[in-house]
Amino acid sequence: MGGIGRIMTRRQTWEWGEPTLEDLLSDPIVEAVLRRDGLTRLDVWRAVALARQQLDNTPQVPSAAA
Repeated sequence: MGGIGRIMTRRQTWEWGEPTLEDLLSDPIVEAVLRRDGLTRLDVWRAVALARQQLDNTPQVPSAAA
């Protein structure tokens, strides 16, 4: 199934939760924006990996004692 049918199927799955990053990057509009901005899927995945790494290195603030 291609074109609009593929998009509708993906949208229906989003009703029961958030789309995955792969779903978002497969969206034709997102693909067009990435092309316009001179970016690739790999650029996005690298940015996500970097953000995860930076968050993992962020000191955790202890919660208030109960």
